[in-house]
Amino acid sequence: FLSYYEICEKLKNGWIDNLSNTKDNLPYAYNSNEWIAYENSLSIKTKSSYIKDKSLGGALIFALDTDDFNGEFCNKGKYPLINSIKNEFLTSKFTKINQITENLKNDKYFICYYTNWSQYRPEPGTFFPENIDPNLCTHIVFAFAKVVGDNIEPYEWNDQDNGLNEGIRFIKIIRFLICDK
Repeated sequence: FLSYYEICEKLKNGWIDNLSNTKDNLPYAYNSNEWIAYENSLSIKTKSSYIKDKSLGGALIFALDTDDFNGEFCNKGKYPLINSIKNEFLTSKFTKINQITENLKNDKYFICYYTNWSQYRPEPGTFFPENIDPNLCTHIVFAFAKVVGDNIEPYEWNDQDNGLNEGIRFIKIIRFLICDK
């Protein structure tokens, strides 16, 4: 398993890319006896068009931290894969949470998956809630929390806001999901 930014690094370091050698725009890359299939903007556009053509409900992005979220590796800006999905589904870009809510009325869902363990990825892949672009998703699935009795509780040591503004904020994510930031 490699993140998109890790694949971009491999391509910069000599892996051979077979971007267009399949009829379905499904890229893969290889080096010696290793290969990996992956997504790029063209394959995402193809799959997003399929979703639209079949009138399906939307797309689920797993996971936010596996895209080039800093825009440092693939030379395509921040979140190039997720933005490809968003741009394919929408006729115009939106910039505010209110516009995302309007899209919900049109049954256009962009569900992103956030893993709180992504804070433990080695640099440059360390990913915190602060890395989430609030214009990307209509919904965020927060993983992981736990249910104790009738309550949702933080799972990681730093998921709960301790007032020190350090680390991941479970409460901040929950507020992000229900409020206009």
